[in-house]
Amino acid sequence: MVQLPVASSPDFIWGISSLRLQNRTRHF
Repeated sequence: MVQLPVASSPDFIWGISSLRLQNRTRHF
């Protein structure tokens, strides 16, 4: 997983991770 400098906003990280997961599933 890619660690972002924004550790004070878990929702932001979760959102990006979910988006990346969706992109990966769509691409693959």
